[in-house]
Amino acid sequence: MSDLTDIVTVLGFIAPEFTGEAAARLNYFGQSCIDETDKDVFPSSYIDAMAYLTAHKLTRAMAVSGSAVGAGAGSGAGGYVGSISSVKVGDESINYGGAGGFSANSVVGVGEGDAELGTTRYGMAFMRLRNKQPDIGMFLA
Repeated sequence: MSDLTDIVTVLGFIAPEFTGEAAARLNYFGQSCIDETDKDVFPSSYIDAMAYLTAHKLTRAMAVSGSAVGAGAGSGAGGYVGSISSVKVGDESINYGGAGGFSANSVVGVGEGDAELGTTRYGMAFMRLRNKQPDIGMFLA
């Protein structure tokens, strides 16, 4: 099997909400993740990391287009945990993702460069896998 086939297979397990998506769309997002990520960064978890990154990109794309997967934005439904900063009904107020509420950076321990990844549970899972990898830079002579 190819890496892309394996990524799309794992994607079906970790993000079943994308099961009905067109194969061409899944392949496009999966291939874009392969193209931008060095396989050596994930020596033992490359396929899982790429599946999480693919799910993250799909979730963001669906949320931007207003599709059903992003409809639960802020609640964590569909994997989306960012963008909505608050909801107010009468005297009750609930915050999501933004200031005063959930902070992906505090949960995952990442810098500002990863803020976009922190907007979905899939992006945060990708960062957790990435952060578990040894720092290979210190082993280079």
